[in-house]
This record gives sequence, C-alpha cells and structure tokens, in this order.
Amino acid sequence: MIDLHGGLVLLLLARAAAFEAPASLFVCGLGYTGERIACEFKERFPECEVSGSTRSAERAAELRAR
Repeated sequence: MIDLHGGLVLLLLARAAAFEAPASLFVCGLGYTGERIACEFKERFPECEVSGSTRSAERAAELRAR
C-alpha cells in the first residue's frame, strides 16, 4: 500500500527546505493530512507561526490544547 499522505508531507517539506523558513503557514483544513503537514512543518521550522481551519469548535479546542 502506498502512503500518499506521507509522500505529500515529504514533498512539501523538501520544497520548503530549499527556501528560507517562512514567517507563517495557514493550513486550510486540519484533518488527517492537514494536521500532519502542520505538525511536521512546525517541527522543521519552529519559528514559523502555523495556523489553520477546522469545521467544529470542539476540534479547534482539541488542537489548541496540544
């Protein structure tokens, strides 16, 4: 089985590594893939402000608690 989500994360991080760390990143949709991208990006670029959107207040509260 091919992990397309993991491949996408690696592709985005490889592209980002070729440039300076961005000041901020907005992820539209913090579901399975979006959350993974946001977490990996924040780990790679700790000075980057990472934010995103979600459909429910409960999910937003869960993400803020991390």
